[in-house]
Amino acid sequence: MTFTPHHLISLLWTTFVVNTYATEIHAEPDAHLKIKACVTESSILIRWAPVDELSWLDGKKYGYVLEKYVVKDTSGWHDYPSKELPAGSVLFPAKPEKWTDYIRQSDYAAVIAQALYGERFSLEGNQSKGIARIINRAEELQQRFLTLVFMAEYDFQAALLAGWGWEDQQISDSCSYLYRVFINKPRRTSADTAVVWIETALRKSFSQPMPPEAVFGNRSVLLIWNYGTLSGEYHSYHVERAAFSVDEAENISETIPEERFFRITELPLTALTSMQEIFFTDSLEDNQTVYIYRIRGIDSFGREGPPSKSVKGVGMPAEICMPEIISGEFIGRNQVNLSWKLTCESPEEVVSFSIEGREELQDIDSPIVAYISPDAREWTFPVTRESDYWVLTAHTIRGEKRISLPFLVRQIDSIPPMIPENLLVQIDTIGIAHLSWSPNHENDLRGYRVFRSFTEGDEMSVLTPQILTKHEYMDTLSLKTINQKVYYAVSSVDFRYNESNLSPVFLALKPDKIPPAEPVFTDYKIGEEGQVTISWITDETDQATYYLLRKESGSMLDPVTVFIGDKKQQSHTDRLPRSGCYEYRVLAIDPANNISSSPTEMNICVQISKTILKVNNFTAYADRKNGYIELAWQRHPEAVAFRIYKSVQGKPGFLWKELSADITKILDEDLYPASTYRYDIILLTKDKRSCKPQSLTLKYE
Repeated sequence: MTFTPHHLISLLWTTFVVNTYATEIHAEPDAHLKIKACVTESSILIRWAPVDELSWLDGKKYGYVLEKYVVKDTSGWHDYPSKELPAGSVLFPAKPEKWTDYIRQSDYAAVIAQALYGERFSLEGNQSKGIARIINRAEELQQRFLTLVFMAEYDFQAALLAGWGWEDQQISDSCSYLYRVFINKPRRTSADTAVVWIETALRKSFSQPMPPEAVFGNRSVLLIWNYGTLSGEYHSYHVERAAFSVDEAENISETIPEERFFRITELPLTALTSMQEIFFTDSLEDNQTVYIYRIRGIDSFGREGPPSKSVKGVGMPAEICMPEIISGEFIGRNQVNLSWKLTCESPEEVVSFSIEGREELQDIDSPIVAYISPDAREWTFPVTRESDYWVLTAHTIRGEKRISLPFLVRQIDSIPPMIPENLLVQIDTIGIAHLSWSPNHENDLRGYRVFRSFTEGDEMSVLTPQILTKHEYMDTLSLKTINQKVYYAVSSVDFRYNESNLSPVFLALKPDKIPPAEPVFTDYKIGEEGQVTISWITDETDQATYYLLRKESGSMLDPVTVFIGDKKQQSHTDRLPRSGCYEYRVLAIDPANNISSSPTEMNICVQISKTILKVNNFTAYADRKNGYIELAWQRHPEAVAFRIYKSVQGKPGFLWKELSADITKILDEDLYPASTYRYDIILLTKDKRSCKPQSLTLKYE
């Protein structure tokens, strides 16, 4: 098995995880140190380690400083925790002479000492038999560091000698502690520091591993157990075995005496690849003895947990008929065909076969096919999953079950899932579209994609780059756009990314929140005896009702509605009740009660009198060379002032000038080329008598 630096670092620090009794606080992505702690009956064990060889060299040169803070006791949490330093303050690897006695007791310590102080370092050859098969060939510095990290996992006392651990015996169950360790460099960064918090009262018991699965063969057994489930607690395992004769085995109780178990693994077993299972093969002395196996985990402090429950069995003679699946394939979307053979010359002992499915190696389903003739060597059966491990069981005349190795059959899937059905879209008043559809029932369904378009027949764009796992979706729409129709469709996608066709398109209508276009005044005419004819233009596409409103200028009263009509009528003659100035507005209101935006008002002054005065000789002259229009009129004996109203064709008029009675001409220089201007002049009398406006229109080019 190949061992790489990546495997080693991953192996070490997958054991340094957050648990219920210790929390690793420092977790920078570029951290140079990692730390972990646990509580025993009488002390707290602290372990740390650098993450690479450069950090290791810094720690070896400058040492490590460990600080202890009491953050909580019987009086509660401390705002300013007290700091304590262990004896020695700066921790270095022990001198070579300090290792002498302990390396006689621990092979792990011997390897660590050699890595720290040996002139040359090699784990090959006969000096380190099993370990050399674990550690990969690498440059010597990296090899020393990786070996230190790996060996310290198995021996806490050796980790203490290496300057990578501490045992704190000055603890109280009523306290919570925070430990901080850092490389004592002259100039250090936050990456050189690691912190762990631990609550003493929360002691956690070891978890019991799940029992291994045992596959017995001829004088051999293959043990398989799950490594990933407890990888946060145990990084390695030992295998223990007990052996009984057939007569003894008949009287074995559930509780087997501890003295009957012996450890058969010289070195601990671990998973150095991404596989979640550990495989171990043991050779048996014979096929008659009953062998019982169990496993025991090792944590990052070198402590062993409780053993798993036991599994037992006996070896199978070489001539025993064992089924072996030789091929398997999907012959339809939901049909699997398996072919097999028997590994013996005399298959008479087999009376039937059965087939079971396993979604994972450790899971066993109920039989898919309970009985198959002993003469059969292939079988086709229906399935509901796109991939499965299948095992074939041969049932013997003695009632024994001979189980084949699992055989994986995967669907070569190019068939898309069903098109989603019953798409329904509802758009609420704030523009949120709520989509739902009937769920698909394929076992290999990954999810759905939602598509949208605002124009019928156009290519639809996908709204969901990430595949939806639910059969519902919410889309946010703008209510300020003029398009009221939205088209939706849904597709389904399986785990092989086969995608169905789009569902039938659903047409949804947005609520109408767009006001109609603002009507625009175009002209007005003042007639005899208070009659005012006002004209405006409307938007031919709006289905709106138009309201003409009038109020006296400066009045605080609400305006009066003088006209209600549709878009076909674009003028109205209003009879005013009395002389004065009036403001007119025209509004458009559509069937959804949306009102047009603030309309431009038109101001008109009318003098109602039976004796109507007027301004005489009102003329206009356009001087295009000098850029002005000259207006002139005749002086009137009863006038106290003149008012001139101006309008541009297509726009409302406004009061342009109010002049004293002695002025009879004025220049208008606020002009634009290619525009038609209208001027209206009235005179004001001291007794407010009516005056008939005099108008003229002039095109200025």
